[in-house]
Amino acid sequence: GSTEYAYNIDKILMLFSSFLKIDNNLQLLIFNKNLNNILVERIKKFNLPNNKIIVNFYDKENLNIAINKIDVGLFFANENYSIKASFPTKIAELLLSGKPILCNNINNDVKNLISKNKIGLIHNFNNLNYYDLLKKVKDIAYKKNISNKCRSIAMKKLSLNYGLSIYNKIYKEII
Repeated sequence: GSTEYAYNIDKILMLFSSFLKIDNNLQLLIFNKNLNNILVERIKKFNLPNNKIIVNFYDKENLNIAINKIDVGLFFANENYSIKASFPTKIAELLLSGKPILCNNINNDVKNLISKNKIGLIHNFNNLNYYDLLKKVKDIAYKKNISNKCRSIAMKKLSLNYGLSIYNKIYKEII
């Protein structure tokens, strides 16, 4: 996704840097169109080893293959007025691929979907106990049947049929 406008890459890199101090076996896969100067500078700012960060672009035909290489989807959406009324596509892509999510509180829809269904973690990325957070992330990533649960919730709550049923319900209420 966008490392300049929609998402705060510094929050992710700071978090990853802290996690790496606890577990040096981690890698961060960044899905981005290219390794641009801004991204290179951000990675240098956090003094992250090149072998721990992989930046690749995946077209829609290969995106699922790439997502299957990760354990947890991680992103921090910039907090602004437009994000409060959005629902990032990456959430459905990750969940449909069976991957739990760690993200900030984008809006109540995202928070409720992830928290109530226990398919990830909502965190503010500030004042962290990184050790405890990493433990929680690993616990959810390797939880038995988490992949099936993520897919099931996505199919129920993010499918076209579900959207149509909600739309029809609202439509019938206003007629």
